[in-house]
Amino acid sequence: MAYRNFATALYLTVHDMRRITDLDEFAAVFSFLEHHVSLNKVYLETYRAGHFVEEGQVRKVKDFFTQKGIAVSGGITPNVKGEAIWDFKSCCFTDPEQLAELRKVVVFTAGLFDEIILDDFYFNNCKCGRCIKARGEKSWSDFRTELAAQVTKTVFLAPARKTNPNVKMIIKYPNWYEHYQGTGYNLKDDSAAFDFI
Repeated sequence: MAYRNFATALYLTVHDMRRITDLDEFAAVFSFLEHHVSLNKVYLETYRAGHFVEEGQVRKVKDFFTQKGIAVSGGITPNVKGEAIWDFKSCCFTDPEQLAELRKVVVFTAGLFDEIILDDFYFNNCKCGRCIKARGEKSWSDFRTELAAQVTKTVFLAPARKTNPNVKMIIKYPNWYEHYQGTGYNLKDDSAAFDFI
């Protein structure tokens, strides 16, 4: 089954990736989807809210799709753990420990994939004491867009490209049009920094 006017992609979250424990069982479940939808690409998430997927698991699932001729890319959801699975919080871009963890995730994922998408949790709405102090007299929008530009270069793009010079980085924007700058998104500069939007 193929479509002429659009391509279909599937995004497997960390939780989806961890649930795939038996490839034969997964193949049986996946065959139903395959029968009804022609998949062109699958994104395999390696990190979400402090949860990593082990390298062996990522490779196993990646090989499953690659053997079917489906393009496979990596995915990262850069957020921190909330109170419940549906409770998400943005990373603090002034927290050195969180930035170090994100850098580690980027290096890990770039070592496995030639294309990585940053899910639409790549935003910053933290108002911790460190952020308030670093903001100074700037507006939250100005502070966050400047900080996000710095984090984009030093935590995401440079480490990914150092690890894998062929990696293409994609930023996925949420549908918050009038609130982009308030959470650090800068459409003009981001479009120049990332390979795809």
